[in-house]
Amino acid sequence: VATQSGRLGLVENDVIHTTPFLDISALCLFSYEEGENCLAFHPDYQNNRKFYVTYCDLNGDWVLAQYLRDPNDPNLADSNSGQVVLTISHPSTIHYAGWMEFGPDGYLYVSVGDGGPQRDPLNHAQRGDRLLGKLLRLDMDHPAPGLLYGIPPGNPFVNDPNILDEIWATGLRNPWRCDVDDLTGDIWIGDVGYGTWEEVDFLAAGTGGAN
Repeated sequence: VATQSGRLGLVENDVIHTTPFLDISALCLFSYEEGENCLAFHPDYQNNRKFYVTYCDLNGDWVLAQYLRDPNDPNLADSNSGQVVLTISHPSTIHYAGWMEFGPDGYLYVSVGDGGPQRDPLNHAQRGDRLLGKLLRLDMDHPAPGLLYGIPPGNPFVNDPNILDEIWATGLRNPWRCDVDDLTGDIWIGDVGYGTWEEVDFLAAGTGGAN
């Protein structure tokens, strides 16, 4: 169970283990919307021991990091195994999002909020040269040189020099709670509204490039 404070707890038979699975609270800025956001296990976690967390670091920036389960104790992560996969500079203290999940295609889908402040005055969600306000799709099994991830060949903007290759969908505000349908690959995106409306978007499987 991921908690905003950065302590990832383990619940077994309705009992919370006293020792956390992983504690990254020393790495997290924990206040208001800042902190640890999400936890996702690699589809081959049983063998490769890889899992991923998103959090707000001490500089206030958005971070995606990779960790490994302890090789000798399945109830513990190896706290020394952490590697930062991606860092995104964040302009305010709100709209981090950070949900993530592996789809049936084997790729990691990650949501990134627009970074605020209200009404996205810097237009991050519509800018192709920013990862803020986007849904990303990453290949964690075939990293590019110097990176811990690769770009899936089917990503919609790989041939567009004006839009970053990681982007799967644009125009999001704070998509903090989403889900990939395990059977179909369809994505449901719960996005935060402002003064009047909240929003749920449906993104059919394979429809990269939506705004």
